[in-house]
Amino acid sequence: ESDPLYNLTNKENYEELLEKIRESLSESEYEVFKFHINGFDYITIAKLINKNPKQIDNTIQRVKAKIKKIIDER
Repeated sequence: ESDPLYNLTNKENYEELLEKIRESLSESEYEVFKFHINGFDYITIAKLINKNPKQIDNTIQRVKAKIKKIIDER
């Protein structure tokens, strides 16, 4: 069974976390983040947005570090 209050709280926490992530990332980092969380690898993302794969790999590493910092501060 699912507790509606628990689900609502989890949804609010998730949305709050997403908002903090969005605020901390640049536009290009957020674009890469959205692709990455939807299952795209860095090579595919690079092709989709016409960037060098190494650039995208570096961006993903930066995004992960920023997200870790946000989570650690919670």
